[in-house]
Amino acid sequence: MVNLTPEERKLKTIVQGRIGEHLRAIRINKKMRQKEVADLCGFSRSGYNLIEQGQRNLTIFSLYKISKVLEEPLENLVKISDIDKIE
Repeated sequence: MVNLTPEERKLKTIVQGRIGEHLRAIRINKKMRQKEVADLCGFSRSGYNLIEQGQRNLTIFSLYKISKVLEEPLENLVKISDIDKIE
């Protein structure tokens, strides 16, 4: 595990939260339920819920699986307005 400074931990929490909010918005726009996305990705529903809440760190492969299920290009999942202005 990488040791993060307090500032980096705060930034990580913010980024994970923004990505989770973005994933939720995409899912809702596609009229999908969390359970449906979770099942199709091979995640538990509670695990996927933690992703949308920004409480679970995502791997690139997990994001890839979500992108396939949501039928969204991978880059769209992490394309968040003002993400570069978080600091």
